Amino acid sequence: YDKQSTVYKETLGYMNIGFTSMFTIECILKIVAFGVRVRNTITSTTTATYTLISISIHNKRNFFKDPWNTFDFITVIGSIIDALVIELGDCNPEKKNNKGGLKCN
Repeated sequence: YDKQSTVYKETLGYMNIGFTSMFTIECILKIVAFGVRVRNTITSTTTATYTLISISIHNKRNFFKDPWNTFDFITVIGSIIDALVIELGDCNPEKKNNKGGLKCN
C-alpha cells in the first residue's frame, strides 16, 4: 500500500522469498516422486516409444498428468521469475521502460 513502512516492506520481501523457496522445493520433490513422461520421435514402424524420466525406477506416474500439478508448476515458475525481478532487476514502476507484466514494489 502507499507509504508503507520499511519494516513492513522488508517483511513482505522476506516472506515472498520464503514461500517461493518452500513451494519450489515442494514442486521439485513432487516431480522427483511422480516422474515425467516424455514422448520420443516415432521409429520406422508406426509405434511410438516412450521413456520415463524419473529418479524412481518403479514409478509409472506422470507429474503433468494432474492439472493441479501443472497449475502448481506454472505458479512456481511465475513466483521464481517475480522474486528474481524484484531482487536482481531494476524494478522502478515510474520508469518508462517498465512493461507492467510483472509487479514491482
